[in-house]
Amino acid sequence: MYVGTYLDRQNNLVFVSERINGQRCETTYPVIYEYLVEDSQGYDMGIDGKRLKKITLKDWRDFSEHKRQCSE
Repeated sequence: MYVGTYLDRQNNLVFVSERINGQRCETTYPVIYEYLVEDSQGYDMGIDGKRLKKITLKDWRDFSEHKRQCSE
């Protein structure tokens, strides 16, 4: 089985190509820029029982900027 992916950051799309029964199939998915961080007021629950808050960003530029701010 072969699976290949390509991230189009400009259009916020992930292209997935794979072979199914010998035929090449291509599927396109929207990129979802979100992750969870520990927060006592969060609505989600981690597997360790801690509360988590979801951070959602709209595109690659916002994601990169947010990542840079968090590393400082």
